[in-house]
Amino acid sequence: MKKLVKPFFILLGLLSLAAGTLGIFLPVLPTTPLYLLAAFCFARGSDRLHRWFLGTKLYKRRLERFVKTRSMTLKSKLTTCATVSAVMGLSFYMAPIWHARALIAAVFVFHLYYFFFRIKTIPPERAAGTVRRILSLAGGARVKVFLAVLFRWLGLLCGVAFMLALCELIGRVLQSGGGRDVPAAVILTVAAVAAAARAVFSALGNRASFAASAGIKGALREKIWEKLSALAPGATEGISAAETLQVATEGVDQMDAYFSAYLPQLFYSVAAPATLFFVILPIDPRPAAALLACAPIIPLLLVLIKRMAGRAMDRQWGSYVSLGDRFLENLQGLTTLKIYGADALRQEETARESEAFRRSTMRVLRMQLASVLVMDLAAFGGAALGVSMAVSSYRAGRAELSGALAVVLLSAEYFVPLRQLGSLFHTSMNGISASRRAFKILDLPAAPEGGIDIPDAPLGARAESVSFTYPGGEKEALSGAAVDIPPGRLTALTGVSGSGKSTLAALLSGRLRGYSGSLKTGETELRDIRPGSLKSRVTEITHDAYVFQGSIRDNLLMGRPEAEDGEMRSALES
Repeated sequence: MKKLVKPFFILLGLLSLAAGTLGIFLPVLPTTPLYLLAAFCFARGSDRLHRWFLGTKLYKRRLERFVKTRSMTLKSKLTTCATVSAVMGLSFYMAPIWHARALIAAVFVFHLYYFFFRIKTIPPERAAGTVRRILSLAGGARVKVFLAVLFRWLGLLCGVAFMLALCELIGRVLQSGGGRDVPAAVILTVAAVAAAARAVFSALGNRASFAASAGIKGALREKIWEKLSALAPGATEGISAAETLQVATEGVDQMDAYFSAYLPQLFYSVAAPATLFFVILPIDPRPAAALLACAPIIPLLLVLIKRMAGRAMDRQWGSYVSLGDRFLENLQGLTTLKIYGADALRQEETARESEAFRRSTMRVLRMQLASVLVMDLAAFGGAALGVSMAVSSYRAGRAELSGALAVVLLSAEYFVPLRQLGSLFHTSMNGISASRRAFKILDLPAAPEGGIDIPDAPLGARAESVSFTYPGGEKEALSGAAVDIPPGRLTALTGVSGSGKSTLAALLSGRLRGYSGSLKTGETELRDIRPGSLKSRVTEITHDAYVFQGSIRDNLLMGRPEAEDGEMRSALES
């Protein structure tokens, strides 16, 4: 018998380890208690397996802190406690004698005490996650999202009233109408008013969603523009112009779809099944309970799909951004590519990246279609179960014809919000992937507020022993430079390629900082000047600068919106 003890613990430990790993993908299964059970079983069954398990990244990431601090997040604590409570409740129900039930009840009370008084509660590790940050950007649009959900729910109530009235009329026609207290005219009036009210609430819900959409788009693009305008010098290193453009255009549209479509549908998908359950319950409790039991299947499938497809969506969006970078780079350098005969090579590289993007997109679409099929099977299966139970109740005489018809219609309506949520789920994933890119821009360091303002006088510059090395570079791009640029004069710097002319111009404009030596305008060191003040007085025009669509006046006003016509003419003349 003793020989079987260690193999039993090893087998139980492996099963616990497998179940805990499965719990990473299925949220109904806890992970921490199963991994703790695996560690306990390995310790009793095999020293080698126990040492191996303690050295794994899985143990260090998920259990080591808990073992040392006896602390869990509130979500993990509630999930684990609920799972253990369910297992103990089932054991209590199946216990054959009262002694065993008394022991289980005592252990149940102790486990509640241990979870809520002995285990510390710590905040979630990702308290400022992507979804929360998206919600924080909504601002005043939250009210419009709430109104969209409210109008949809009121429309649902009107639709339920219309269905019940319609079923009552059909029941009166097909069965004897004796003993009815409500006249048919009243029922017809209720049906007509409910249908009209549902149309009105539907229109109001669509208008609220559109208003939320318009407000969110403007707010997001304004935040991105304000951030780009307030960036510190050199902060955009590592973020290309194509990525910024894609985030500000299509990325904002994807996040807008998350706010205006997915979020209202998410809240409505919670309210609608609960409302229909309480409507069906008085008519026939059996299909009401069956529909309520089937409702969580689709959300659980969505969670599983999110965990499986999240990385694929991120890779697809990254491939899209990379392709945009390549295209913009080729377009801007088309003349150079033609001169050096490298256009054919770049064309082949772009074609390969396009094919990689196509494959990643097809992979995501294949995953989306498969998930939609699975969710449709769950929705239609649940509705069919409710319909079959309603029909069986009518045939057994437990429900009237009008009640059975109402359950049939409401069963078909029960899973419609959840199916719509599933169809919008992939849009929300695109929005979350795009939001991560947007947050990458919004998290860039802003220019420091402190500093000296440039006096309102003609500017000159004087450099003495100025040196500069680009971040990550080993060789100085500028070494011991000395130059005197008098105010109001045209000064030209000449030199061989790589001698530091562009670097010095970038230092004078404030685009680059971190130089050594002395670089002054008047008596003020450039590093001490407030970046906003320097930007308002100094403009760097590179060899690849271009004029935006519009007049010359419109282009000049982009740099200084409050400039008058005389000031712009003076700037052009100089």
